[in-house]
Formats: sequence, C-alpha cells, structure tokens
Amino acid sequence: MATPLPMPKLGLTMEEGTILKWFKPEGSPVKKGEIILQIQTDKVEYEVESPDGGVLLKTLAGEGAVVPCGTNIAVIGKKGEDVSAFAGAAPPAPKTPAPAAPAKPAAPPAPAPAAGGAPAAGRTPAPRATAACSPARPPAGWPGSSGWTT
Repeated sequence: MATPLPMPKLGLTMEEGTILKWFKPEGSPVKKGEIILQIQTDKVEYEVESPDGGVLLKTLAGEGAVVPCGTNIAVIGKKGEDVSAFAGAAPPAPKTPAPAAPAKPAAPPAPAPAAGGAPAAGRTPAPRATAACSPARPPAGWPGSSGWTT
C-alpha cells in the first residue's frame, strides 16, 4: 500500500508551506526517516523525513510550490504501485469546530446576607483567618525570633 506524504503542520498557526528543494527525484529509493525534501514556513526552514521506506513514486508538488498543510505532496511505496488515487487529490477538509451550544441563562444573583450579619439560608460563611493561622512572629528557637540561641 502506498504511503502519502502530506505537507506537515509545524505549528498551530501554520497554514501553508513552500517546497524549497527535493533531495530525492521520483523513482529513487528512500529509507524511513531519510530526509527527502526541504520546506519553508513563515518562521522556519525544515527538512522533512520519509514516513516509510520504499520508492518515491510521485511528487505531487514541485519546488517553489506553496501548499496548504495536510495536502499530499508525495507518494512513497513499492515500485510499480498505482498512485492514480493520490494524483490531483483535493486537500483534506479543514477541521471546523462544532457549533457552540446555546448560551445558558446567567445564574440568578446570590441573595443578600440576612440582617444582623447572619448568612442567608443555605449558604455557608467563608472561613476567617485567626491568630492561630498566621502567627505574628516565628516560634521561639527559629532564626529571626527573639528567643533564638546558638
């Protein structure tokens, strides 16, 4: 089965890449992981490795071509494999986010505290800091305390 080589997406904002140079001509053998072409984005030049071993059966875009991310730019497989299914293939449809769910109505405002500072029914008051939680000075014997000795 032939393996397509799509234009890689090297970042969240990358939409297209330019093919700078093919290092392997059509019909030449390639090994998995071997560098076969160089592309350029708006931020970087990148050498693309072969995703599979075999023969570079077809290059679908030439040097200097600007190609959208995800569009097949080459086909790798066994010598003599049919690549007509890949030739002229349309780029994959861009992923569109699912439609947003209808907005829920905002929660009603919290009831005001009851008279006298008591919490409203069903509400728990927030905890308050006490002297036991935050000492005014470090315990005796700690560096910086008045009782510290050597």
